[in-house]
Amino acid sequence: MMVAIFSANVNATEISSPTSEGLARNILEKMSSATHKLNYDGVFVYSRGNQLDSMRIIHKVGEQGEIERLISLTGANREVVKNNKDVTCIYSDNQTVMVNKGGSNKFLASNLPESIARISAYYHFRVLGEDRVVGRATDIIEIMPKDDYRYTYHFWVDRETHLMLKSTIVNMQGKTLETVLFTQIDFPHEITNDVMTPMNTTNYSWHTNEEKQNLTSQDESQWEIQWLPDGFTMESTNEQFFAEKKQPLEHLVYSDGLATVSLYIEKIDKDKQPMNGYVSLGAVNAYTAPKEGFQVTVVGELPAISVHKIASSVTRKSTDHNKKVLP
Repeated sequence: MMVAIFSANVNATEISSPTSEGLARNILEKMSSATHKLNYDGVFVYSRGNQLDSMRIIHKVGEQGEIERLISLTGANREVVKNNKDVTCIYSDNQTVMVNKGGSNKFLASNLPESIARISAYYHFRVLGEDRVVGRATDIIEIMPKDDYRYTYHFWVDRETHLMLKSTIVNMQGKTLETVLFTQIDFPHEITNDVMTPMNTTNYSWHTNEEKQNLTSQDESQWEIQWLPDGFTMESTNEQFFAEKKQPLEHLVYSDGLATVSLYIEKIDKDKQPMNGYVSLGAVNAYTAPKEGFQVTVVGELPAISVHKIASSVTRKSTDHNKKVLP
């Protein structure tokens, strides 16, 4: 089912008479559920900065849980296959397959609230109006932060299926940083296994990180973040071991239920020059700097000021309590 888009570019900030927060929350809750419970097969464009990509997404729900296949339609031929355990990335341009054990449980290629109740302390909600995307009626929902350390999100939610058909991320100045927009969507009753089968990877080189060693809490990490925006808590902390790397990579993930920020820590090889600097692409900002012989990198879908402030607060814990007291 392919329908041309005639009216999917409404400026949400110009829509009058926003309605109640309760209605907005109800729509968001249905959207969050639909993302994980529906079979859908669609094509969307993803815009950030000067980069524009088109992708096909196939999402299947069955007895074994969720399976998702993401196929690039522009640029190099690439695929990502995600299930409840692993993320497999296939790169045809260099004939490489990367398998990430125990990858993120986020499926759709956009941010969706994990818990509306959780984020309500840090964001305002409202219905801005209505619009049509791929010929389908949608409600436009705004999620606006209560501080200056996060972005504003707009979601175009299908009235029939409650799936998100368009989303934008907007900064404090009202500039749109990222857009996800479906240009084709179908909701098949059944998706066969052959549709979920990735491209042929015969003669490809495979790289698999070893099973992550999960740490029970941040107390087991040598590092800590002393400042985070209110509401951010640790989601996971682990060490990843890659065959091609000499040292493990420590990865700590924090979230407020909508935005996510990651802290990566890796010992600097003595034959490598440490990195120091700032990178931005769309809504994602990253800051990296050497600290005490380690490369410390913070990456998050947060404003640059937030990422820099988080990175500046990263410290290595004192080891004084581990020292034995001599008689």
